[in-house]
Amino acid sequence: MTDFKSIIAQRHSILNDFSKQGRGVLGYLGPYCPEELVYAAGLLPVRILGTEKPFPKSDEHIQPFYCSYSRGCLEELLRNDGPYLKGIFYAYGCDHLRGAFDSCLVHVPNLYYRYLDMPGWVDRPAAVEFYTKELENFQKSLEDWFKVKITDEGIRQGIGLCNRSRALLRELYALLKEDRPRVSGAEVSAAIFSSMIYPKEMHNALLEQYLAEVRKKEGRLPGARVMVIGTEFNHPRLLEVIEEQGALVVADELNTGSRYIWEDVKTEGPLLENIAVRYLRGINDPAKRPVERRLKHIDAMMDDFKADKVMFLLQKGCDPVEWLEPLISKRLKEKGIPQIQVIVGGDSLMDDSEQVAKATRALIGG
Repeated sequence: MTDFKSIIAQRHSILNDFSKQGRGVLGYLGPYCPEELVYAAGLLPVRILGTEKPFPKSDEHIQPFYCSYSRGCLEELLRNDGPYLKGIFYAYGCDHLRGAFDSCLVHVPNLYYRYLDMPGWVDRPAAVEFYTKELENFQKSLEDWFKVKITDEGIRQGIGLCNRSRALLRELYALLKEDRPRVSGAEVSAAIFSSMIYPKEMHNALLEQYLAEVRKKEGRLPGARVMVIGTEFNHPRLLEVIEEQGALVVADELNTGSRYIWEDVKTEGPLLENIAVRYLRGINDPAKRPVERRLKHIDAMMDDFKADKVMFLLQKGCDPVEWLEPLISKRLKEKGIPQIQVIVGGDSLMDDSEQVAKATRALIGG
């Protein structure tokens, strides 16, 4: 059986090998990297997942009240865990990751850097026009720095590659709809995480093989069907903890989960504008408006995957997520859906795991 968790655990050595083979690696922070353009430039886009606590180097440069995810990403970069990186990219999603990016500009020199100013109100026509121009500037900067020519055909190929990855991951994700799923939520999460850090042309082949293997498996015993709502994490470990208590994570609303794979880029029409629309108007994180887009995604996921309980996994210090939690919670209460909230990103991973395990047992009545 394909082991996606090993790709996550060994990502630095794997990517270092790709770099030695001449593959340029562009690291990116947050959910909004237009990977299609990076592939069109002949580079490998890789999401910076970050380290676990403690963060001795990071805490010298950004405030300790920043979320543990942003601090972990900066810690990884300051420790030079990714010596294979040729550059770092960030499109605005939140102030915490922006702080990590700005610190890298000063303390991780001699790399290509690019920041895209991404609109917060995504449904306005001006947002698409503005972000398309940002993508044009990004394309030119890649060409100038890496001495490459990005063609329309290259962009089409990049779109096709990323769309294929998302389609395969959605196909795997859809197995969670089954009454007795043949795959766990943590296993699906590991496949999604690994797709962010492994060449998609190779990862797609692994996914096709994995899907064939999974379909031969027996379904799991029925259990409480939990949806996880939150933002982002650096590993599927907390989903494993939930499932170890006897629940099934059948759906999520994370930008390291369903939000990463749910929307494709259209292939007809102006290519950069299509990419802009996908990243602006896909399933947005809590800092983007209008919130109705995110709420509709949660409602659809709850219905399609027959989730009967919800766990909020909220990053400590992530204000946008916590601001929206009461609104989402109210909608769930009106539908009579049991829910529980856990603040993660505290002093240690052990504390997070213990809190999540305890909350899961309370949620499912164990």
